[in-house]
Amino acid sequence: MPDFESLYLHITMSSTKSWRYDYPFYSKRKTYTIGKYPYISLSNARNEKELARQLLAHGKDTSFERKKSALLALMLKVTILLNQLQANGIHLNN
Repeated sequence: MPDFESLYLHITMSSTKSWRYDYPFYSKRKTYTIGKYPYISLSNARNEKELARQLLAHGKDTSFERKKSALLALMLKVTILLNQLQANGIHLNN
């Protein structure tokens, strides 16, 4: 179910619905999965697509940037956990 400018609602065989945005990046077609419907509204999906377009305008791959952000958030959580363990006298050996 396309919306406009490559934003569409992808429906799987199991009836899961997800907003997706197709975009070219260095001559390759890429797909950015924005999120599941109905948790993400059409309005929010359009806003997210617009943010993705702005990243692309600056030469950044939307999918890569999302993965990078998730990895950085995970690294921060691990660092905080390790600091809390050390503060409580628990030291992990390599």
